[in-house]
Amino acid sequence: MARNTTAVNTSSEGNGDDWVGTTYVESPLVPDDVVDGDDWVGPGYDVTNYGCASLPADEGSPFYWIMGTTMSVKRMIISGNGYIMVVADNSGVIIVLVRYINTYVIVQKIDTESFDVVMSLNHDGKILVVGGSTSDTVYVYMCNSSNLDEKPHFVNIQQIPMCVTRIVITGNAEIIYCLHRVSRLTGDSHVRVISNRLNGYKALPPRLLMRDGVLCLVPPTVFANGIVGIESGGRFHVWRHCSDRNVYVKIQLFEFPRCLSRITCVAMKGRELTVGTIGGKILFFSWNGNAYVKQREEKAHQEEVSCLAFVPNGNIVSGSCDGTIKIWCSIGKHKVVLRHIRSVHGDFAVFTLVVTSEGLLICGCEDGSVMIFSEALVNPLS
Repeated sequence: MARNTTAVNTSSEGNGDDWVGTTYVESPLVPDDVVDGDDWVGPGYDVTNYGCASLPADEGSPFYWIMGTTMSVKRMIISGNGYIMVVADNSGVIIVLVRYINTYVIVQKIDTESFDVVMSLNHDGKILVVGGSTSDTVYVYMCNSSNLDEKPHFVNIQQIPMCVTRIVITGNAEIIYCLHRVSRLTGDSHVRVISNRLNGYKALPPRLLMRDGVLCLVPPTVFANGIVGIESGGRFHVWRHCSDRNVYVKIQLFEFPRCLSRITCVAMKGRELTVGTIGGKILFFSWNGNAYVKQREEKAHQEEVSCLAFVPNGNIVSGSCDGTIKIWCSIGKHKVVLRHIRSVHGDFAVFTLVVTSEGLLICGCEDGSVMIFSEALVNPLS
């Protein structure tokens, strides 16, 4: 059975540097059958007795919530308006939640039967794309409603034969980019472009070759229809779509030094690009009009940087397998840690995190827990 626990801050936050540990007061919450995909706990129900995670009310106090799973929370995505949140564990189960007043409520469970789920959600939360390297199929889901009274529910509308390790979707859901694994032995992959046509999504012939790694959309404020691919081994690709010729042109390619070790995650906002490594380093890049140029390199964590996200005001949040989270800001040419959250949930690794448009930080941990932090904790200087 899932549990709800209220977190009580036992540390001193006086200087805004360290937020060390919490004490949790546990209470029963979610019946086991609430996530079977058939039960709806929207308007008309007492949501405090169902599968929900209340948002934090006190500055700096996280709300601590354990889902109805004992598996690690590996992936988490959220719509641009923060209305729909999708969480995946390492057993291949996807949990869909929606924002209801001051609560996130479980509305659906999808069993993908893939042990390494990758997924992407478009900006308004209408299209969800799911795949995995142990699955030979990419599934496209559509949300049947944006109205809570009509029970929002994702319905599978298309299946595309493809084994993928990364997925990103444009905000208007017109294009899906997938890192299609060609060989499990060598790690060779193609960036496949899946375009939305009148009769559904269609995968275009592979043209962009790279090894296993991470993908990220270039923000339209930099240039339209661009994508960044960073191989695990450190090769950095930037492609731009030329509409007049309908081709993708590589406009930048360089190699990270071997000492930086394997690339694990990437985040972009405006002209800024941030990259995390397995060795605990974070690399900060900026677009100079022609290419991404490295600005800074910081030893951020003791273990792998597992996730990165931008706060709406431009601050950066990093999570690590060492169980910590850091919030970074720019002061001149320097990157400074505004807050260091130690032992987010004991010694459990932080695997994934997202930041909502209003500045709430939501992170998923190794033990299956999801934690929600208030905007004041993520952005203490606002």
